[in-house]
Amino acid sequence: RNYWDNAYAEMAPAATKQEQLEKAGYESVGYFPLPESCWTDEYFAPLEQGFSGFVKRHGGSEAAQAVVAEHREEMGMYKQYGKYFGYGCYVGRKVG
Repeated sequence: RNYWDNAYAEMAPAATKQEQLEKAGYESVGYFPLPESCWTDEYFAPLEQGFSGFVKRHGGSEAAQAVVAEHREEMGMYKQYGKYFGYGCYVGRKVG
């Protein structure tokens, strides 16, 4: 919980996000959780494959290494605690 509070303070349960959507003037048309494979196979794996090239393109800078470290940390959190949180997609329609 501490990790997410610091990394993504806006992270919240789906019901809270849907309430925020409605308060912003949208009606909820739908919501679906993304399957694990969307993150492990389609996002994390390709991202990880590009890390060394990214660092190299940026001259091995501390800033580039920090970006990679942040992503690796999130990947590790998902690996270790992914059954306790997930990612979702919200669909809304402007009211009025």
